[in-house]
Amino acid sequence: MNDQRKKTQRIELGRWGEGIALDYLLAQGFSLLKKNYRTPDGEIDLIMKKDEDLVFVEVKTRKNTDFSLPEESISE
Repeated sequence: MNDQRKKTQRIELGRWGEGIALDYLLAQGFSLLKKNYRTPDGEIDLIMKKDEDLVFVEVKTRKNTDFSLPEESISE
C-alpha cells in the first residue's frame, strides 16, 4: 500500500472517530462551537460547551491496540 493511500485511510479513520465522539457529546447535552480548529501550535479536534463549561476535545481513534492505547499517544 502506498504512503498516500495510508494517509487517506488514516484521515478517514480520524474523521470517523471524531464523528462518533461528536455524536456522543451532543447526546450528552454539549453543543459544538468549533470542529478541527487550527492554531499555529496545532489543532483542536472539537471545541464544545455545556452550560458554562468550555471543553477542548482531542479524539484518538485506533483500529486496534497493538501499538498503544489511545491515551498513551497524547503528549504535552
